[in-house]
This record gives sequence, structure tokens and C-alpha cells, in this order.
Amino acid sequence: MINFKALYEMIFSSFDVSADTKLVEEFERDWVEKIMIIKRSWIFWLFISWMFLFIFVLMVANSYLIFLNFSNELMVAYILVGFLAFNIIYWIVSVIIYFKKFKKIYGDMHKIVDIWSLKLELVEWDAAFTKFFNQTIFNYFILIWVAIYIVYDIVFMQWLVNFWYWISNIVLLIIQIVMSSRFKKRMCDLEMDFSLIIPGKIIFYNQSWILRSIITINSDKVKTITSNFAHFIGSVFNYWDIVVLTEWDAANIWEMRLSFISHPTEIVHEINELLWVESKENPNITK
Repeated sequence: MINFKALYEMIFSSFDVSADTKLVEEFERDWVEKIMIIKRSWIFWLFISWMFLFIFVLMVANSYLIFLNFSNELMVAYILVGFLAFNIIYWIVSVIIYFKKFKKIYGDMHKIVDIWSLKLELVEWDAAFTKFFNQTIFNYFILIWVAIYIVYDIVFMQWLVNFWYWISNIVLLIIQIVMSSRFKKRMCDLEMDFSLIIPGKIIFYNQSWILRSIITINSDKVKTITSNFAHFIGSVFNYWDIVVLTEWDAANIWEMRLSFISHPTEIVHEINELLWVESKENPNITK
């Protein structure tokens, strides 16, 4: 299979699946011993699973419309539906495998760990996500190819016969492509958004598909770190947001929000324990 991940990284300098691993390696060279990584909870996937189910329904509807539209060309219909069926099965399997691996690696509460253990964990996960990413992009191109062929057929072969059936098929395919793209972005957010905490510093890394932003905050700029449960669902699944309030200067107070974090109360204690290690060792350093 084509390594789409390497292709994307070559074209877009702001897209890097291994960014977390590389950052940890930099800290390792700087002799940082203890570190903590924070990523979204697997619960985040449950909240976007409606997109997964909706795309599946669209795939089934498109397969049915293809049979209707190509009733006089059954061989073509079987080929196109075969591509969509492969698309459905391959996509479902790849998403489930990805989710299971994510839950296995990041299902427990994030804790302070030694930097070597975290690097090994991230290397393992980068390989798993790379495989999933390549499978997802491959599926995406199959879907686009089917849509292009149907448009070609209606314009140049069918001469607009059964016009509304064709339009319905094309519209549903476009919706499926758009929803697949949004789902793909959300899954990338699940993997590629993270925060790293080391003694004296927090790094917020936000990836929005091919774009990214990185914010580093020193501990002396952190005013408060809080968590809360805004509704009963968060309380049941033990997840919610962590809010880091920072002060850049006397006139600028910023709020950095970590969303969908499991065990938020315990995580806040872990952050406090690690972030101000240097202050505890040296009482002359002010928080």
C-alpha cells in the first residue's frame, strides 16, 4: 500500500504523525527524566461514532442506487458495488482495530512516567496510527473514484436518463465523501492532539488536520489548573475538561482548555506534582 502518511508529511510541513515522539526525544537529549503526556479519552470516539454510523448508512444507500442506475449494465453495477462493499468492510475493520489499540494504550489514566517508557509507547502507537491513516486515505480515494465514474457515466454514457436517481446517487456520494473527510479529521485529532508536561513547562500541541499550533507555557505563567464535571455523562464516564489559566502579562489572561480528558481530577493533581518539581526542590523559585 502507498505510504500516504509519508506523502502528506513531505507535502505539508505542519503535518507530522511522529511529532509527539520527536518532542519526547528532544527532552530525552536534554536529560529530562520524568514526563507526562495527556491525550483525549477514548470516550471522544463515542461522541463522534454517529458520524461512523451515518457514513455506513450512506454507503448502503449508495450501493442500492447504483444497482438501480446500472440496471442495464449489471457487470458495471457489480464492480462499483464491489468497490463500495470493500470500502465498507475495510473501513469498518480498520476503524475498529484502531480504536481497540487506542483504548489499550491510552485507556488508563495518564500518569507521570519515565521518559524512556513513554518514548517506547509512542513509537508503538505511531506505527499503529500510520497503518490506520494509510488505510483511511486509501479508502477515501476509492470513494472518490466511484463518484467520478458515476458523474462521467451520467454525463457521457446515460445522457441524463433517470436523472433524479442519478442526482440522488451523486448527492449521497458527495455527502459521504464530506462526512468521511470530517470523520478522518476527528480521528486525527484523537491521535495528534496532545499536551506534554515536564518540570517547569507545559507544551500544548493542537493539530487541525494538516495545520498545527504549538504553545509552550512556563510554570511561572500558570495561575490555576482546574477541572470540573459539567453534566452527569461526564461524571458517569469520569471525563471532562481541564482548564489551565495562564498570565502572559498584567493585562492578558489566557485560558488553555484540554477537552475530553479521562480522570480529570486526578490528572490535575499529577500535573501539579510534576509541573512545580523545580519549585519544590528550590523554594526560592516562585510559582
